[in-house]
Amino acid sequence: MSRNQKYINSVVTRYWYDHESYFAKVITEEVKKMLAKISKREEEEFTKRTREREQLAEAKRNSLSGNAKKLIKSVVPKGVLVLLLAMLVDPYVLCFIC
Repeated sequence: MSRNQKYINSVVTRYWYDHESYFAKVITEEVKKMLAKISKREEEEFTKRTREREQLAEAKRNSLSGNAKKLIKSVVPKGVLVLLLAMLVDPYVLCFIC
């Protein structure tokens, strides 16, 4: 092999390795960006699911208290509630009413 051929081979080899490392660097940077996007998306989905769960729990609590109020209003008339409260204060109220 001639001296020029060796020089050309070394230049080509150096060029190849330089570009190979450049492409490897670009690929790793792209992979890092994709992983960052994925982790950010997963974090957003997690916070969204957590928020939805909290909203469902709040709605369930509100509906239970609302259902209890509706049940009390529909089943027990107001006069009976007043009577029960009066009996708690003074048990002899029942004797006066009867």
